[in-house]
Amino acid sequence: MPIALLENLHERKEMGMPRTTSRSPDMDIEIGKRIRGLRELRGITQVNLAVALNVSFQQVQKYEKGTNRVAASTLVHMCKALNISPMEILGDYFADAQGGQDVSGEIAQIAKTAENRMREIHKLSEGFR
Repeated sequence: MPIALLENLHERKEMGMPRTTSRSPDMDIEIGKRIRGLRELRGITQVNLAVALNVSFQQVQKYEKGTNRVAASTLVHMCKALNISPMEILGDYFADAQGGQDVSGEIAQIAKTAENRMREIHKLSEGFR
């Protein structure tokens, strides 16, 4: 750690100030919302995802609420369980680096809307049998 940073942390501690962190709760919450949306879109329960990740369903709830951060290794396993690319969850954060805008969230929402409409059509068609 650079000496200047150590001195700054020491000064903050002496003054009773909290350590500064790069933690972004808004980002954690947004990532959790994406995880939940993609999980629901694929019709997978929290319990089934938890089993695939070898964690409790409460832990999956914490990931989805953004209460707990998702480790990179957990993200990889989660993406495999959901049969998605990590970019479907993290894509917006890399859109500028790719020179374009990631629209995976919009696509997921369109797919969810289409799925809901298909369910409604199916319910209506059952009335004609």
